[in-house]
Amino acid sequence: MSKHEHSTWSETKKKRADSHRSIYLAGPMRGLFEHNYPTFHEAEGAIRFRCPDAKIFNPARAFGGDTTKDIRDYFAADFTFLLTEADSIVFLPGWEGSEGSLIEFGIARALGLDFAFLERNLELEVGHSLELPKDAFHKASEWPEHAPVAYEAHRLVFGDRGASYGHPDKNFNDIAAVWNAQLSTNSIDAVEVANMMTLFKIARSKSSYKRDNIIDAIGYQVAAQRVVDGK
Repeated sequence: MSKHEHSTWSETKKKRADSHRSIYLAGPMRGLFEHNYPTFHEAEGAIRFRCPDAKIFNPARAFGGDTTKDIRDYFAADFTFLLTEADSIVFLPGWEGSEGSLIEFGIARALGLDFAFLERNLELEVGHSLELPKDAFHKASEWPEHAPVAYEAHRLVFGDRGASYGHPDKNFNDIAAVWNAQLSTNSIDAVEVANMMTLFKIARSKSSYKRDNIIDAIGYQVAAQRVVDGK
């Protein structure tokens, strides 16, 4: 993409933000009753209540609600809107367990879209209990604070931390060598280092909850698996 094209899209996004949003709706579908379409339609209504002038892409309406097409057809329709028209994305409850939603999460984060999460108000009747809170939309800079902890841990291990410290096999073996020398033993290996660091992070969480400790604890186990797999 050229600088001119990027500038044009940025200007277009700003104009849309000033007038009305172009929203992509993301959530779990596969394996759920009626493909979770009723929840998607309920979600669309909840968003429309809060953002009456928004353009909303509801995947449950793709191809007139036809559920017999190849998954490639649905991805083509969904991702075309997400990549070319959306300036915001809204997630349904349960999206963290959906493989497709996690893909959409990654794309939306990479594109720097605004994002929001629908909430279930248990005081309202079933079928009409989804709500989009007032001022629900977050800016792109807030993505790391709202990413699933396992997703963020995986991203760090294979991204930022990997770039800073190298492959965990070498790094953990170097730590093991120092620990073995200090403790006059040969029983500590790279995987044991990962396990001990995981326990260290868990112990830290006993005094007060901190999201970063949970992410790091998961990250050490992801790194341990990298050591085992040799990847």
